[in-house]
Amino acid sequence: MKKYDTHIELAPAKGDLAPQGGMMRYGFKRHIGVVGFQKLINKWLKALLTEEGTDLSNRDYGTGFSSLIGANVSGRRDIQAAVEFAVDKATQDIKNYQADQQLTDMSEMLEEAVILAITTSPSGAEIAVRVQLKNSANESVKIQIPVKTTRD
Repeated sequence: MKKYDTHIELAPAKGDLAPQGGMMRYGFKRHIGVVGFQKLINKWLKALLTEEGTDLSNRDYGTGFSSLIGANVSGRRDIQAAVEFAVDKATQDIKNYQADQQLTDMSEMLEEAVILAITTSPSGAEIAVRVQLKNSANESVKIQIPVKTTRD
């Protein structure tokens, strides 16, 4: 029997996003069970967006990525360093989880997560992070994650 996970919806691609990518959003009408590559994407996004120390079963799980939301971060280097660390940490969390599991579905096994771009608005108040996830079945998806870094 397959294990299902909750779903974080990827909206249809728009603008400069690749056709197989999308914008991460919440807004689906009902809960659905997911397996395969979508399950891996959801798990990775959950690891990225979970604040480290807030998971009661594993205090090391999660990243500091969500702390960028509403933060007063100045300088592109600081933003880039924080995003790179968070992406690497989320990837390592998923790989650690997978090492403890007996996964047989190659589409649910993370191969790599690569930052494609980190863009900032002219004011520096908003950033967008483009990440490509690739699984062991050689499937990939590009995801753009928007973040508002400062309070207006």
